[in-house]
Amino acid sequence: MRERVSLFPDHTRWSLVFLVLALVTVLLLLRVTGLGVFITIDERVWAARSQNFHDALVEGNLFRTYQSEHPGVVTMWIGALAIRVARAAEAFSPRLWLLRMLWNAISARSGGVAVITFWARWGVALVTWGGILALYFPLRRLFGKAVALLGVLLVGLDPFYLAHSRVHHLDALLTTFVALSITSLLASRKGDRYRQRYLILSGICGGLAMANKSPAVLLIPWVALALLVDAWQRGGEARWQHLGRGVRRIFVWGLVAAGTMFALWPAMWVRPLAVAQKMIGGALRQGLNPHEWGNYFWFEKRADPGPAFYPVALVLRATPLAILGLVGLGLCEKWDARKRHILLMVLFIAGYVAFMTASSKKFDRYILPIFPLLDVLAAVGIVSLVRHGASKLGDVRPTSAFAVITLLIAGLELALILPTYPYYLAYYNDMLGGGPVASDVLLYGWGEGLDEAAAYLNSKPEASELHVAAHYINQFSPFFEGTATLAGRAPLVEPDYFVLYSCAVQRQFVPEVTGRLYGIEEPEYTVRVKGLEYAWVYPNTFYRAETEEVLSYIEEKHPGEEQVVILDADAALIKDYEGPLSLFVLAGAPRDDFVLTMLERASADGRRVWFLTFPEVFEETDALVHEHLDRQGERVGEITVGDVQAVCYKLDDRATFVPRPMVRRLVHFEEGIRLLGYDLPATELAPGETLSLRLYWEGDGATEESYHVFVHVLGPDGQVYGQDDALPQQGWMPTTRWQADAVIVDDHRVTVAKDAPPGEYSIALGLYDLETMQRLFLLDAEGEPLEQDQILIQGMRVSWRD
Repeated sequence: MRERVSLFPDHTRWSLVFLVLALVTVLLLLRVTGLGVFITIDERVWAARSQNFHDALVEGNLFRTYQSEHPGVVTMWIGALAIRVARAAEAFSPRLWLLRMLWNAISARSGGVAVITFWARWGVALVTWGGILALYFPLRRLFGKAVALLGVLLVGLDPFYLAHSRVHHLDALLTTFVALSITSLLASRKGDRYRQRYLILSGICGGLAMANKSPAVLLIPWVALALLVDAWQRGGEARWQHLGRGVRRIFVWGLVAAGTMFALWPAMWVRPLAVAQKMIGGALRQGLNPHEWGNYFWFEKRADPGPAFYPVALVLRATPLAILGLVGLGLCEKWDARKRHILLMVLFIAGYVAFMTASSKKFDRYILPIFPLLDVLAAVGIVSLVRHGASKLGDVRPTSAFAVITLLIAGLELALILPTYPYYLAYYNDMLGGGPVASDVLLYGWGEGLDEAAAYLNSKPEASELHVAAHYINQFSPFFEGTATLAGRAPLVEPDYFVLYSCAVQRQFVPEVTGRLYGIEEPEYTVRVKGLEYAWVYPNTFYRAETEEVLSYIEEKHPGEEQVVILDADAALIKDYEGPLSLFVLAGAPRDDFVLTMLERASADGRRVWFLTFPEVFEETDALVHEHLDRQGERVGEITVGDVQAVCYKLDDRATFVPRPMVRRLVHFEEGIRLLGYDLPATELAPGETLSLRLYWEGDGATEESYHVFVHVLGPDGQVYGQDDALPQQGWMPTTRWQADAVIVDDHRVTVAKDAPPGEYSIALGLYDLETMQRLFLLDAEGEPLEQDQILIQGMRVSWRD
């Protein structure tokens, strides 16, 4: 019989202790350094849910701690704890200067990441780090010290797991608890005094996993199968007794898991059935429907990537060492207790992948929970390979061999993942071509790299004046100094730059932008990480050549004459224009007051006005502008270049664009506000009908306070039978944004009460401060104060109709 070669001595050597401590420190540093670099696409959602969770706890509204069907309870607890830590540190740091210095030093590393998210990331990193270290104890019972240490090392250095353990999200926490639950349950199969403790630990971790993400329910059938198989294998005449004990252990595990989930989730305390119903319904809805934004697999956009998706994602996300170790599993000893543990792990891996494949909604992170198990199996395979090789070499010093192997593996893993720092999600299997291959077959990009695109733009002169349209605005704008809008929301000619992002390009978001830039125009800057292109920065060239040709034509058409060019979009090229023409932007809502006020200002610079329009930009406003220009002048020229058109108007000498009310009534309010008059199309209404009133305001400029307009319909008895209280233009033009001498047209609609008696009515209106409910003092045209600080419009009647 061949003697088994040991790789680990019975006593611990100091050199090995120092090695282990160094590796433990490295595993921590990899998780807590560079946490303020980028924001993932989903973290803002979990920050908001954590805030709601925290507020529900504070208010005692426990049912509102249900925020999602995922359900994300542990994630939200960590977020809520981050909120408390941040508030406590801010409260005590003025008194404790050392705490203040430490807090400021760490918080300064948050960069563009919100402080709450930054500290929640710390929480996730510490929990996952602690869970990785805790794996050592069940693994040592299952496979011995060598496999346990190597397994912890491979799990801790797994780049896919590492990347997710640094963000405030679900999957890393789910993965940690699933790995601990499975290994602890397998460790509980050994019949000694620790057996029950590991069973309870497995149940606690199972409850934590299910409280954080619903796919963890797969632990339930797997645990039942594992414990029943264990009981059956004990065999003999007492087989039925063993099966009975197995059933009792299943019951204990389920009771502990359910109790953990119940204790952790306050919503369960008040309405457990409603929570369960909402969670099951939501999980089914999520699983049966593809992602609303689509997916990408194997060179094309798809709704459901199909059954090949997860096998491909698995091999691309695995490391070469993990694959080597899995191959080494074939050299394991023949059927022994370890083999049964391995088969049960493989069974869970296969079942989990099959379960996730059945769902229409697929992302590679959804199979993250199987990666620690694969790393443990790889550790078993590597140790088997080393033992097999050591047995061929003869005399081997166990401690030295293990130390060298551990250092070699750690060095190889670090060499693979450190080039991707701090974007560990950028790692893909180098054996299969790495990132360049993965970018063709998998959806990639979760926000990483957008901070670098922002840093590039921030380095430009006057970066704060730049306007950038980006695919993922919430992940880009926190790092950008200028103005950022969502790609496709602003007219194409307006942004100075476009920032396209990898997963948005793959999904063909905003095709009018993506389809005309990506692969066609040359980007000014590209964010690359380990062979992957994550983001592209393009200068805006939309309609630039056509517009420059139109402007050149206008300059040459009437040289020396005062000419005004009105553009219907705030085109980026205006910043670079240095010609003789006066350029004016008229872009916004199709409202008479807005258009007329802007035209009045523009026409002050000249009587020859060119109206330059871009395609698909404020078409209703364009029509209104042409209508008013046609009334005040005549068309005397036109030029079209591509999709850009300019029409020339020669205005009449007496042309004016000031809005004029049907009924003029000058009233002076304090703060320099004036009511010029009003339009009241209908003066006789029936109960239940709606009154339309248009007010014409003018001011000396913006006010410090934002004032509300009140419009009350007063009956013969002096009672209010309808009212409308709102900011001017329903909030579109508050008094804090008024410009001097600009006329503001303000429409109000008031429904007369159905029980309004017939008779003569009046309309009372005025301005007030919402916070103090104090009305603004006002004077009539003769300078006399008006009673109750309100204007009364008489001559309205309410009568019943047949």
